[in-house]
Amino acid sequence: MQRRGTGFITRPLWINGAMLELGTDPSNHEGSGGLYYGGRLSKKGLTFEFEPPGDSPGYGKMFRKGAVLIGGFEIALMATMMMMPSSVTGWHDDFIKDGMHNIGDAYSKAPTWDEDHWYHNYLGHPYAGSIYYNTVRCQGASPLQSFFFSATMSIWWEYGVEAVAEHPSTQDLLVTPITGAILGEAVHHMTVSMLENGASLGQKILIFILNPTHVVLVGF
Repeated sequence: MQRRGTGFITRPLWINGAMLELGTDPSNHEGSGGLYYGGRLSKKGLTFEFEPPGDSPGYGKMFRKGAVLIGGFEIALMATMMMMPSSVTGWHDDFIKDGMHNIGDAYSKAPTWDEDHWYHNYLGHPYAGSIYYNTVRCQGASPLQSFFFSATMSIWWEYGVEAVAEHPSTQDLLVTPITGAILGEAVHHMTVSMLENGASLGQKILIFILNPTHVVLVGF
């Protein structure tokens, strides 16, 4: 029986000597009790497992949904960063003029160790990686699937968006998905725990800050 999320709960019922367990994942808050994702019927040592058809989106659908959300946001973010001073972004003042040259370098030369501000590399990128990770984790993806999505979105940012202005960064390609997965899984557990117990206003604000894609895709 597929068990999505970390808050999966089985609910046993006894029917004519047979034990029926229905599984629900409280990380998906639709209605009052979450969504049922499968069951197990056991009697006299025999077990039959089942899943209701059509209630669990495939990873491809989760990936596409997340990529559209993240991709759209990052294009808007890139446009905003273009208007910021170089002292903030670390980009050259004439990066738009040199954009095509920068893209050519990005795809013909190995990534380099950048000299961005420490808070960009070691606070901003882990936070971004956590958001990438939870974009599909909140939809029911496994930790490994979520890590893959985070790594893919990191590559997309370095080679598909930021390459216009800056050469791909070695530490960004490593720090974003790896630390993002560690932080993201902790944030996922925190989110599920808070929502299972009825999140307070303060907890909802914290979830919105640390796990915004969960709020957008799943809600409170």
